[in-house]
Amino acid sequence: MVRCYDAWSQSSGGTAHLRKLWFTASLLSSLQCCNGSVVCWPYSACRLVNETCGFDKKLGVQNSRDHVDLLIQHAHEITGNLTTLHIGTNQLLDEELQWYQQLQRRIREETAGAKALSLVFVEPQPAAMHRLRERARQIEEEGAEITFIEAALCHENAQDQVFYILTDRLYEDFPNYTIPRDRIGFLSSFSKNRITEMVLQYASEQDFLSRPELLDYYVDKVSVRCWDALELLRQAALPPTEIHMLVTDLEGYDTQFLPFFFAMDGFLPLSLTFEHYGQLLPGVVTQWTIKELAHRGYIVYCHRQDIIAIRLGPDSFDATHRIHSLYRSARARVASLPTFEEQRQRFRERGPKSVETFAWRFISPCLPIVLATHRFGDIGEDCPSTSQLPKIGGGGGPLQLPAGSVLAVGAQSLQALVNFSPWLRSKLVLVVGRPSSPSTLPSLRKQIRDLLKSRFVLHVFMQGPELSHPDYEALPLGLDPHLQLDRTEARKQSNLLRIKIGEGPWKRSLGDNKSAAIANARYVMREGETGDLTESCCWEALAFGTITISKYAKELYAPIFCKGAVLVHDDEDLRQLSLSLPSQGAALYKKPSRDQLLVAFWKLRVSLAMKKIKGVALPTVCELLRG
Repeated sequence: MVRCYDAWSQSSGGTAHLRKLWFTASLLSSLQCCNGSVVCWPYSACRLVNETCGFDKKLGVQNSRDHVDLLIQHAHEITGNLTTLHIGTNQLLDEELQWYQQLQRRIREETAGAKALSLVFVEPQPAAMHRLRERARQIEEEGAEITFIEAALCHENAQDQVFYILTDRLYEDFPNYTIPRDRIGFLSSFSKNRITEMVLQYASEQDFLSRPELLDYYVDKVSVRCWDALELLRQAALPPTEIHMLVTDLEGYDTQFLPFFFAMDGFLPLSLTFEHYGQLLPGVVTQWTIKELAHRGYIVYCHRQDIIAIRLGPDSFDATHRIHSLYRSARARVASLPTFEEQRQRFRERGPKSVETFAWRFISPCLPIVLATHRFGDIGEDCPSTSQLPKIGGGGGPLQLPAGSVLAVGAQSLQALVNFSPWLRSKLVLVVGRPSSPSTLPSLRKQIRDLLKSRFVLHVFMQGPELSHPDYEALPLGLDPHLQLDRTEARKQSNLLRIKIGEGPWKRSLGDNKSAAIANARYVMREGETGDLTESCCWEALAFGTITISKYAKELYAPIFCKGAVLVHDDEDLRQLSLSLPSQGAALYKKPSRDQLLVAFWKLRVSLAMKKIKGVALPTVCELLRG
């Protein structure tokens, strides 16, 4: 497989030049608006123009979680293991290796060891197969079952077929060649011209652009076994109906071979991944392939060089159309909401302010109470209007809440609600308060999963992004209700502000020098590059239009901060970015949307959760934000 070097996953060994490129790209991707990675909805017209998708697009964080959750759900439903056929594995990319490891762990944990991931790896190169077997032990150690087939997928069966491989001798003569040396083995194909084109694409004037014929010396020929699609499945003892995931990486031949699988009776995998980049057939064939997948009930995404198609199951037609309808409706309703600036102006004009006035307009620690229609147990005792919410629980017997009920519950009362959940008789949405101690998170995740097993619990919102599940979503911790949002926002004059955490509590008045400095800056981060601002501080910075730079886990916090934060990988990434921003921050800065700071925005999301299909995620926060 030929891939652009991923400085995120390989940052420890990347060059300084590539690291700088990644920092800039990461920042831009955080600040620029993107329409998401969906290429085609099931049964839609799929109006594809020009290229299938650009390299800047990738499967969104929420979509990636939904993909895994759907596979886990399917693992519960089938009688055997979850089976993946991966053709053209080479030695496995690091990201692929990690994906299979994590998926196996989830299957093992959530089926109590009753199910496993069954992998069939198909690779024709003897040397690559040897490396693949060694690396695959890491997946086997997690409990996965792996079958190795040393063969190539071809149009017809043959014992000896010429296969071309680019060798690492290239670096002996051209040590500065761009493709990282540890990935040179991924360049292989039945087409010699294909290898030549890819090598020249990454070459520079100092390499061999003036004499491309020199490349012949660095391309070796090997003889490999060839099987067509039917024979390959026969050799693997794998019926088409038992392929739950299909992954192909055929170096330009993907769209040529997929039709052979489509023609098989019962072939309808839950997930299908193939390369769209560098196909030998015209681009229109890739578009036809995407349309065929959409017609079969798949949502089709772009993920860098790959196309990922995900099938929602037997009800995919109804489900995806309802999702699409919800998405269009939600965008229209968000557009009708007051903007953050308008809401702040109304707050300013209201006169004397109170905590209650603030809490009903802007997100705060009291958000679960503000969103709820009922409460269970003790929650939000210090929040306004808590006493006005009807309290349930404490007794047995069926409980029929009014339609559209939103139940607030404290994290400390979740287990009691789990015990009470068999008495529920009407569909509801849960909003959960912030857990008091991080040490309780493992038990909280289990309690939330137990609650989500109830058909009456449509969706769970919780203050803290602690779980990956299509029926779970993080709520922001929110702003301090005493924050003086009625002051005029300062003009952005400085690029980067470093905060010293140790010099005292975070000051929340715009009249204080520190808060004025935050409002004046484009970016803010903790000084010393060794830690993060608290979540409430990050939301406060966003209220001033200032973007936080943090090491918070990207997969957990990006879905709620969106363009309001730049999330980096480690201390070194943080240091590099802090060095570059003072000079280039003004050029990159774009004022983030702040709709997620409004209570009205989260009330809208709760109302969407009431209408959703259980097991299917809502449109993401970032997709609905304006700007």
